[in-house]
Amino acid sequence: LAFGAAAPALAADGNIVDGFGSFSAGYNELNPGSSTNGGCAGTSCGSNTSTNGETASGLDLNARVTVAVPLGGAFGAQADGEYSRTVYHVSGNGSVKLNDSTFAAHVFLRDPSKGLVGVVAQRTSTNGNFGDGFATYYLGGEAQAFVGRATVYGQLTYGSDDATVTDSNGINAKVELRYFPQDNLKLALRGGYEFFKITPDARYNYCWADACSDKANTVSIGANAEYRLAGSRVSVLGDVDYRAIKLKSRVDYGAGDYEFSRQTAGDLRLMVGVKLNFGAGSLFERDRSGASLDPVRSLGQHAAA
Repeated sequence: LAFGAAAPALAADGNIVDGFGSFSAGYNELNPGSSTNGGCAGTSCGSNTSTNGETASGLDLNARVTVAVPLGGAFGAQADGEYSRTVYHVSGNGSVKLNDSTFAAHVFLRDPSKGLVGVVAQRTSTNGNFGDGFATYYLGGEAQAFVGRATVYGQLTYGSDDATVTDSNGINAKVELRYFPQDNLKLALRGGYEFFKITPDARYNYCWADACSDKANTVSIGANAEYRLAGSRVSVLGDVDYRAIKLKSRVDYGAGDYEFSRQTAGDLRLMVGVKLNFGAGSLFERDRSGASLDPVRSLGQHAAA
């Protein structure tokens, strides 16, 4: 919808030099859900379902720097650098730490009275104390449609990574609705989806080709609000996000024999933060002329790790 509404007559020169630095901190809670395991050996088939144990919770930290510049005419570019740290702690069982480092580059064509179309390329590096780290690469398109004081933002990318013993590829999608009741007040609702298929790396002989596969499906919903203080470069912001995660694994042994497992989990995050702005005089001006784009949110890959 955003691509279709934003594409016609994007010719006006409305881009400005704009950007911000932000820092957020918050709380996360991972409900481990349930596991179902089963399979078939000869003529005997069966399965069993159990809960995955205790709820894990911990601290989230996020820092981001974003800069947008005009390239001439209606063309513009934006760069994002972002770092996030997530800690999941289970009482008496230690903790899992995840660190994501992201760099994203956007090139776009924008008419401040109609919308924006562009492309995005991104690298997200994930590491922590869970094992070997990996990097996920995203490439795709994004668009915004401007309707009065509202903006519809769509993003669709293809993702791929090459971890130590697995290769993964899939898609990531986001739709966001922004509304500006005042020039310096932004309210937003969003929905996201990510699907990745994870297969053994040919360099490692722990499973023969195409006999093993994992699939990670993640659906997310979220909302955020930002308010820029009157006569100041400072904004305050809040964000809430919930992710429903499904991981499926299957190993085929041939002649109808196989094993499978399915896991579910739910991940809730609550964040508050501050932002230091430069360039645009208001949040509404930024949305129509400045640094209005977001990095791709890694959903399923992060959750699988």
